[in-house]
Amino acid sequence: MSNVLDIIKHAGVEVIWRENNTGAKGIADRLDLEDYNSSSVNTVCDIECRDVGMLSNLDEFIKARFDKDMLIVLHSMGSHGPAYYKRYPQEFEVFYPFVKPINLTSVAMKKSITPTTIVSSTRIIF
Repeated sequence: MSNVLDIIKHAGVEVIWRENNTGAKGIADRLDLEDYNSSSVNTVCDIECRDVGMLSNLDEFIKARFDKDMLIVLHSMGSHGPAYYKRYPQEFEVFYPFVKPINLTSVAMKKSITPTTIVSSTRIIF
């Protein structure tokens, strides 16, 4: 089954999928997929491999293909799930109070809204 990325590729655009989530779920089956969910590829891993690692060598990659039409998809882990506090460096923790979840049913977890992921994602986007 085709999707919009297949159509874009068929139109002659080079489509690259960089993955740092739990898989492309079939969306990128026919694309060039680079998996950054491993420390063998992602240079920014500690507790988990960080999304910012997908930017590694990206500028060189683009410069080498500057004459081509290209779409690069960065499938980031971002703030999925309750363990997002593991996915950004300490200096990005700027909004308080911050509650690290003890368990998924804790009252503090349900009331905790921590937009630190916005700071982290903004640094990737810009």
